Amino acid sequence: MSKYTTGEIAKLCNVSVRTVQFYDTKGILIPSEITDGGRRPYTDKNVKQLQLICLLKSLGLKLTEIKGILDSHFSTNTLLLILDEQSQKLTDELKEREIRLKVIKSVRTTLQNSETIPTEILTDIEHIMKESIKLRKVHYLLIITGVICAFIQYSTLLLGIMKGV
Repeated sequence: MSKYTTGEIAKLCNVSVRTVQFYDTKGILIPSEITDGGRRPYTDKNVKQLQLICLLKSLGLKLTEIKGILDSHFSTNTLLLILDEQSQKLTDELKEREIRLKVIKSVRTTLQNSETIPTEILTDIEHIMKESIKLRKVHYLLIITGVICAFIQYSTLLLGIMKGV
């Protein structure tokens, strides 16, 4: 089993030493041991864990979500749920941006074809923007509710298994 210094693990995973230290202080990447001299050797398992952290971070997950995945006994299921949520979030953002792009093209065409913008178009633009903000709030509420329900479901299942029910 290989052991790596903070600098070596940082270099292997293409992150800074400060990033490794930060993840350590946040309890996300815990070294295999702490020597009497205060050194923090990392193992191959830690390298894989840091690579996973970097991958999840690049997918847009927050450190609290990543820590939850790493701490979970159902880490694969939890990761799949979070990745589905992240995918849906990005899909929704893309749809919203596509709508904005269509509005911009429409306004641009209108501007090129006339000297003034009709008030109906301005009112429609304002309405679309307000509705997309409302829809985003509803979407986030649904995601939070789904995560809570999934947590309750897995907790109940785990409790049932532990109790032998």
